[in-house]
Amino acid sequence: MNDYEYYSDQTINIVSLFGDFGAVFGIGWSLGHIIANTDLYQNMKFNIYYNYWENNYGKPSDYNKELWEYFYKNYRP
Repeated sequence: MNDYEYYSDQTINIVSLFGDFGAVFGIGWSLGHIIANTDLYQNMKFNIYYNYWENNYGKPSDYNKELWEYFYKNYRP
């Protein structure tokens, strides 16, 4: 966990202490972490980015090889 993640989680913990809205916000934040770490979500996210890339730059080929290499090297789940 880097500093950004640590401090954002601590901020959410503080917000969660304030009334109903805070509690709901904290629960939603935690559920978001749980869902984002599932294989189903990660596969869906990859497919969305892949389809976007394919629609804009075409299917992988020798013509656009560098673009697709960039996609694979820089895609972060």
